[in-house]
Amino acid sequence: MDRFHTHIVMVSGQPTPNVLPVMDKSIRPEEVILCTTDDMRRNGEILADYFKRHQIRSRIYELGSAYDFATLQEKFLNLALEFSGRESETGVNLTGGTKLMTIAAQQFFWKDFPCFYINPERNTIQCITEDGAPEYPIAGQLKISDFFAIHGYRVVSSKRREATAKTELLCRTLFGECSRYSDSLRTLNYLAGGAEKTLFARNDVPEKSWELLQLFQDQGAIRYYDDKKIKFADEDGRRFCRGFWLEDWVGSELRELNRRVKLQDYASSIVIESGSNTSNEIDAAFLYNNRLYLIECKTAGLDEDAKSAPPLYKLDSLHLRPGIFTGMILASYQPLDSYGRRRAADLRVRVVEMGNLLGLATCLEKMICPEGH
Repeated sequence: MDRFHTHIVMVSGQPTPNVLPVMDKSIRPEEVILCTTDDMRRNGEILADYFKRHQIRSRIYELGSAYDFATLQEKFLNLALEFSGRESETGVNLTGGTKLMTIAAQQFFWKDFPCFYINPERNTIQCITEDGAPEYPIAGQLKISDFFAIHGYRVVSSKRREATAKTELLCRTLFGECSRYSDSLRTLNYLAGGAEKTLFARNDVPEKSWELLQLFQDQGAIRYYDDKKIKFADEDGRRFCRGFWLEDWVGSELRELNRRVKLQDYASSIVIESGSNTSNEIDAAFLYNNRLYLIECKTAGLDEDAKSAPPLYKLDSLHLRPGIFTGMILASYQPLDSYGRRRAADLRVRVVEMGNLLGLATCLEKMICPEGH
């Protein structure tokens, strides 16, 4: 893949293919022309701001309506004339944009300008105007904050959670006997959720299941319990009982996954903020091969229709789903009901549940490196 002075890109709802070639240091251009229709103006501004922060010159080139083919033709003709004499230094990325944009652009760039396309399945660039040109593997240089930034989000905070030795022992015990602890864990999760102010909860866990309370007390999250109440050790202990133990486990499994395949980035407890100051928290995420994978952790009950949908819709609601560039994973201690499974399939959410969480790193490795298994 040649290094061009200028990239001409088609701005659309999928910014990732616009950004990947620009941020690859081996082929990074000096300038980016953001061809933007009226309804993609905000997307173009987000990309322009992102490139500016990375000291890459860019400018928005207005195309007008995405459905006015005659105007699109005129705009691309004028842009081709602007770069006349510099054709060999100007690469045209035809990956994004609408079909009408691509057709109009091809009419004026195909013959004299090198044009290329991003293959998301292979994470490569294909030079489509050069016969026999080898595919160029795109370097994985984006971080999680970059990926959110090009979609209009700012990462407010994040951390890398990991399970302590005690937590790991607890998790292995819980995963090893899901059917034994499932109901009482559901109850503990609920009780911890209502004890935010006092750290006290009425003990509704059946006495025959107090073994679970003892496990969490041994871990340090519960200070004491009797037949009437549960006293959580502190706010961290309460949150741990509410489900953070699973997030800690996921964090450790991401560390193991990173050891095996070398991730671009990974993090837990990611708080992001949109341009309209709307905040969202993502339990965990990792980047591999220029794809962002979002993970939602659930320990509460998912066996009723009303409870199955929320974690799935949370994954879907971030609007970070530009085709294959984003994957979504639900890590659930409780099994999904039939409705939840259908919704997960509809939303293309991968589910790892119950005892399979014990080998989460292996499950994730099979998802992202299927050819190696």
